[in-house]
Amino acid sequence: MSPTTRRGLLLAALILLGWLATLVLLLPLPIGQLPPVLLVLAVLARTFLQTGLFIVGHDAMHRVLVPGSRGWNDGLGRLVLLLYAALPYGPCRQKHHQHHHSPGSAEDPDFHAPGRSSVLAWYGRFMGGYLRPLPLTLLVSAWGALAVATSPGSVALFCVVPLLLSSLQLFLVGTYLPHRGQGEGHDVGEDPRGSAPLHQPGAAGGPVAAGLLPLRLSPGASPGPPAGLAPVAAGVPAGPSPRGARASHRSRCSVQNMNSMVSVWTDHELAVAREVFERAHGRAVQTLIAAVQRQADQLDSVDALWQLHDFLSIQRHRIEGNFDFRLEGILFVFAGLVKDGLLDPAELQALDDEKRGKIMAMARF
Repeated sequence: MSPTTRRGLLLAALILLGWLATLVLLLPLPIGQLPPVLLVLAVLARTFLQTGLFIVGHDAMHRVLVPGSRGWNDGLGRLVLLLYAALPYGPCRQKHHQHHHSPGSAEDPDFHAPGRSSVLAWYGRFMGGYLRPLPLTLLVSAWGALAVATSPGSVALFCVVPLLLSSLQLFLVGTYLPHRGQGEGHDVGEDPRGSAPLHQPGAAGGPVAAGLLPLRLSPGASPGPPAGLAPVAAGVPAGPSPRGARASHRSRCSVQNMNSMVSVWTDHELAVAREVFERAHGRAVQTLIAAVQRQADQLDSVDALWQLHDFLSIQRHRIEGNFDFRLEGILFVFAGLVKDGLLDPAELQALDDEKRGKIMAMARF
């Protein structure tokens, strides 16, 4: 197990233990006798830990929590999603991978069709897709048992409210902000002014079709390389895959209307965005290639070989999330690249103030 993976597991353990400890310590307290400020801080702490549980589960769903052991990875994923909201790990993992496979389309379980303008309706549909009758029954039953053992007010304040706030945070940051406006405008994947598609198969081996999810446990939660291999901020280019043909028509950039996150892109901005995107992609690839070449000379066992294989598989998955050139999500992509050190904000000077401001604001997440 690499040092980076160990750090990630340590953070996951701290989140899990913190969630359990705060639950045990807070529920018996007489909330009517506590200062309001203390109650607010307690709720915020519980919300932070509640969100952390789901992020640990998210890493497990991508099988990067314990990359060397699928059994431990999936077992921890089941545990944290059960504690989060009695969510079933298998169906959640299937839905989440379907979301990455078909972002912004009718096949995306988190997709909100154009014309459904209500954010609350989208949030309700998002929650309804995960809290099915059985998980909801288990969750309410657990809350009821805790209410009998302690008090209904404590359960509402320290269990129900943090879950609602956490789910709202995850919805806004992970679904609404990245994907609002998708499906609007020109869905053929071309600029209506007649320019060529902005995402062409190239040296990377073909386009990719996964969105950027701006949720990470921490740098330590990402899977690390084998011993002696320096961590790399982004993955290897995606090679040919079975879904490549299906993804190609979705991986092009679409120009959106005034309801989109950013409504106007000049020809010069489009050209700069493409150049900056390719430059960052090249940096990630060259950094990874150099690191793998150094490590290849140190391989001395079959375990080290398989560990390197797992690392490369994980990095390929990461690039399918981080390098996706479509206008409806490109600001989020650039924000992630700035955060990972693959893109210098100075390279974005040709973009207008609105776009650069959004990129830098999201890079602080």
